[in-house]
Amino acid sequence: MIAITCCGSTEDGNFPDPLRSGIDFYDVGTAAFSATKFSAAGANFVALKTDVTGTTGTDGNVTVGVIAGNIRIENRVGSTQVFRYTFFG
Repeated sequence: MIAITCCGSTEDGNFPDPLRSGIDFYDVGTAAFSATKFSAAGANFVALKTDVTGTTGTDGNVTVGVIAGNIRIENRVGSTQVFRYTFFG
């Protein structure tokens, strides 16, 4: 599990964006890869069962994808964003 927080365009001082933040369940093992959005996520936080390309998600969203042992965050907010993340073991 990973908690991903979108903090706006400034490293310090911005409050988290609740619409573009969330908790994601994922599997990055050798089996089929998947990512599933947890119910604690905002409306503009999307999880996919595939990789992201940089233009995969819808404008205005943060999209999370997984592939081959990696989790990737795609920013489609429309401006530079700072992300913080925490893994749950």
